[in-house]
Amino acid sequence: MSSIKTLLKQSSHYLTGRGIAIAIGFVSFPVFARLFSVADYGVLNLAQRCAMFAVAVAKLGMQNSILRFHEESASSEESLSRLYSTALFGTTFGALVCSTLCALFFALPSTSRWIPPNIVRALLVTCGLVFLRGAASPLYGFLRVEGRTLAFNTLDVLTRLLSLIIGVTMVLLLGRRPENLLLGLIVAEATVIVIALAFYVPRQRLSLAYFDRGLFRTALVFGAPLAASELAQTLLGSADRAFVQYYLGSQPLGYYAAACTIAIILQEALQIPLNLALVPIYMKIWYTEGAEATGRFVGLTFELFLLAACGVTAVVFAASTQLIIFVNSAKYAPAAPMLGPLVAGYMFLAASVFLSAGFWVQKKTMQMARLVAIACVVKCVLNVLLLPRLGLNGAVIPNVAGFMLLAGLYGWYSHRLLPIYVSVVRCLIYVAAGVGAAWVGQTVVLPGLLLPLAARATATLAVYLAAVLVLDSRARQWAGVGLSKLRKAQGPVL
Repeated sequence: MSSIKTLLKQSSHYLTGRGIAIAIGFVSFPVFARLFSVADYGVLNLAQRCAMFAVAVAKLGMQNSILRFHEESASSEESLSRLYSTALFGTTFGALVCSTLCALFFALPSTSRWIPPNIVRALLVTCGLVFLRGAASPLYGFLRVEGRTLAFNTLDVLTRLLSLIIGVTMVLLLGRRPENLLLGLIVAEATVIVIALAFYVPRQRLSLAYFDRGLFRTALVFGAPLAASELAQTLLGSADRAFVQYYLGSQPLGYYAAACTIAIILQEALQIPLNLALVPIYMKIWYTEGAEATGRFVGLTFELFLLAACGVTAVVFAASTQLIIFVNSAKYAPAAPMLGPLVAGYMFLAASVFLSAGFWVQKKTMQMARLVAIACVVKCVLNVLLLPRLGLNGAVIPNVAGFMLLAGLYGWYSHRLLPIYVSVVRCLIYVAAGVGAAWVGQTVVLPGLLLPLAARATATLAVYLAAVLVLDSRARQWAGVGLSKLRKAQGPVL
């Protein structure tokens, strides 16, 4: 149980930081959506998704190698210095090469013949983000393995805050074009990297003299398949933007991007706090307690995630129209029917993080990359087949299907490497409770915007929690323990 306590403690820290970052995101997202037309917002989102694709290559998978090899390098300060220096300088070089190649490609005169000039301009500026995000990835990896959640959260929140302030300033000063906002993001993220190197990373561990070619090759062997997996997973989550732009244009892309952005924010709010703490902890359990303890630990965290995910998804289905108008504006109302299915799809993507633990502990990262590639190909084929016939529904259906397929493949093949102990009955209870709660929430009809949003969300959550407490004995037990601790904290009633 000490591992669970550590997970909950660190996850709560990450959740606090992620909560602040999400709050900033919920401010910046509607601000950006209102600054630009629907079409320009679509271009901005497309450029940012392309940056994610390039960053997955630029990082070389080194951030994953830090997680994997830190325990083996923790025996001495010299070993840690080799790991830190090798990861940072190796990744910086990879990021420089990748961003330079991207810039050269987009600068070619022939590129503007098949990509509209406004999109080319945004993509050229995005190359700066590719370098910065690639070079910064080891810094966050160092903080994760050290368990420095406060420092991690500080940098994460600062990045969001400066991106909002500097990005909006650039747009207002230079004009309402996507590339001006991207330029502001470059300035903001470069500032945060300087702060991280100055205050949060031990400078004595960073020296070219400690760069170890042998360790770099070993880290690449482990991390490259994970980089390929991340690349394929980025394609899995982002390729549909390019297809929507190609088949339907920038205006429908803006609607689709707005719905996807909300879905991604909700997915990350649930997944990232657990995942940031999860991997270092279950790697430690794997080394100290063995496979069975690791499988039970991962299974329990997956059930906790599913409990939260079903409740959030139910609320979104019940109040999708009010939510998207409140967050963005009425001009994005056509995106509302897509929101619920997209959130459900992204929750399957979040679940795949837990179901892939076996690949990590057994170092089967190449197999992991193959499975992501399969799901990506299936999704792209479905996009090509369905988008011209179904419009934006032809993007939503492949999105959900691709993420479901990935979660299923991860669960099937990873179970052979690390059996994960999950209660199927308990998972079905959460899903059934979520479906019933969403149906009840949709029946609430009130005038206005904020009142029906609050009423539907409250009714959905109340029904969901009540159903879970009635049907799940463990939830009742935890609720009882929580109430007991609350009473003790309040002291005796006079």
